[in-house]
Amino acid sequence: YGECENISLMGGHTGAIMELHFSTDGNTLFTASTDSTLGMWDIETGIRVKKLKGHTTFVNSCHPARRGPQLVCSGSDDCSIKLWDPRKRGQGVTLNNTYQVTAVTFSDTAEQILSGGIDNDIKV
Repeated sequence: YGECENISLMGGHTGAIMELHFSTDGNTLFTASTDSTLGMWDIETGIRVKKLKGHTTFVNSCHPARRGPQLVCSGSDDCSIKLWDPRKRGQGVTLNNTYQVTAVTFSDTAEQILSGGIDNDIKV
């Protein structure tokens, strides 16, 4: 395959990045990290524009809404799901779970959050 050249390198998390997703318009990247934070990155400049703090341990998953306002949901080892509105300070809503949450996503209309965890159940 030959040499593979990086086009850009974005740094800012102090822990491993567990998941990343582009926004619908492709201008923003959202990341979930073991440093207990989510990152919101400007693709054009390569700079983290927002650091979302609120989880108390590893953030395993994140996903932006595909419709409506730019919302992001996240799932963590702290047994919670958080709904974030990056336009506002802090997380919007916290949904508590009995076990660690390993995967989250929005429904297609962004009216519901679906989650999966180590309890082997999918919750809506």
